[in-house]
Amino acid sequence: MNQQEFDQFFAILKPVVDSGRSDDFFKRHPVEEMDLTREQGVRLLKYLDAGKFASLCKKAYGFEMDYTPENLLYLDIVVSSLCALDLDDTQITRLLCRDANMPHDWDESAMQLLLTYTIKARYEELKDKLKSEAFGPRQLLACVNDQVLADLMEGINAYLCETFLNCYGGQWQCDAIRDGHADALGIRTKQGEYISFWDAVLHRFYEEDLPLCYVFCAVCHLDYSEMPHLLGEKYKEQPEA
Repeated sequence: MNQQEFDQFFAILKPVVDSGRSDDFFKRHPVEEMDLTREQGVRLLKYLDAGKFASLCKKAYGFEMDYTPENLLYLDIVVSSLCALDLDDTQITRLLCRDANMPHDWDESAMQLLLTYTIKARYEELKDKLKSEAFGPRQLLACVNDQVLADLMEGINAYLCETFLNCYGGQWQCDAIRDGHADALGIRTKQGEYISFWDAVLHRFYEEDLPLCYVFCAVCHLDYSEMPHLLGEKYKEQPEA
């Protein structure tokens, strides 16, 4: 597919993804059957990752997560509420960086998002168990592992990158080498700089309570202190979980 055709296709597909209808679309038009270059395939798949994450957040929390910097404050609520959950009985999530100051108003929403990603990441091995009435949320929670968290974090990295692309342009880049090691998928800015938020996402989950919105603002030279004002009353009026 030449670039002009891909750009036209992507413009048509974008509202389908943003409305949460991409699964139905790709059942009829599988990605592997499309005549895409590697770069076009990455662009499409990463947009789907970001779109899936934003769609699931909307269903769990009610947040309208479009690709604007102020909505990254919602992202911080999502990640912080995940880190506030009592997950000591699970395999890998007991290692998460706890947010001691995070209220538990969003526990139900965070648990819903985590279990949804558990099904998404491990569907093939869980699909038969999911049909059993005896297999409930507690049993599903026991299936949370590093694969689930990696899938969730990949969605967050894609969402952050798509927000950057939406605001500043650039393109996705595969297999970037930075500081002598292969980094996660990131973006090449119009100025030729490579940016990935993967390390920041890992740090937020496992090491320190540093808001991802703050990291984005630092990278993009935005004033973090202005973010609550930008979000305004919309932030306060979100329904509680």
